Amino acid sequence: QAHEGMQRVVAGALRRSTLCLPTRCAQQHRVHAQHIARPLSLARFRLLVPHASCLKPSGSLQSSLLGRVQRRASSTTLTPFHLAFPVHDLEEARKFYAGVLGCGTGREDAHWIDFDLFGHQIVAHWTSDAKPLAESPNATTNQVDGDSVPVPHFGVVLQMDQWQALADRLTASPTTHWIIKPRIRFAGMPGEQATLFILDPSGNALEFKAFADMSSLFSTE
Repeated sequence: QAHEGMQRVVAGALRRSTLCLPTRCAQQHRVHAQHIARPLSLARFRLLVPHASCLKPSGSLQSSLLGRVQRRASSTTLTPFHLAFPVHDLEEARKFYAGVLGCGTGREDAHWIDFDLFGHQIVAHWTSDAKPLAESPNATTNQVDGDSVPVPHFGVVLQMDQWQALADRLTASPTTHWIIKPRIRFAGMPGEQATLFILDPSGNALEFKAFADMSSLFSTE
């Protein structure tokens, strides 16, 4: 999947580049795009795009594509993150994270439970100062595209089909405590994304988001 993703990035950009190239160079680009059928390394990428220098400014396509391939490669080799957070009741946390979100469980103790959140390790720790949702203080918020976003919050960037399945699951659950219901943020702008925010039973804020094109995760243009 990682190789296929890089192939799509390069092949798509090469196809778009033919619109402004002389016929001979356009044909060469199409040949290169057709040949991106086997696994693509960064070294091979540099060999596949030698004709990018015929664009103006010189080499801009090659530089842009290399940056995107590097980001794509790094995004597919990420290791799981680890997060520990406070809860007022471990069994309530289990019902929410395992029952509502569908997390797997790992090791546990009288005071903590490991959860598998889409491949990432999060650990709910019982603490005496954690409060149930009804008694939790209002979170500090910041404005993002017209929404009051709670700070701090945590979550996962999902594939779009995963996000939609989770959104449907949360919408169907009568116990979901919404902060921001499923919506598209930054519509038509760089970084357009699907997002939703919820609270767990101890008032911890979670965000789940998704991008139609994961390479736009850090996009500014």
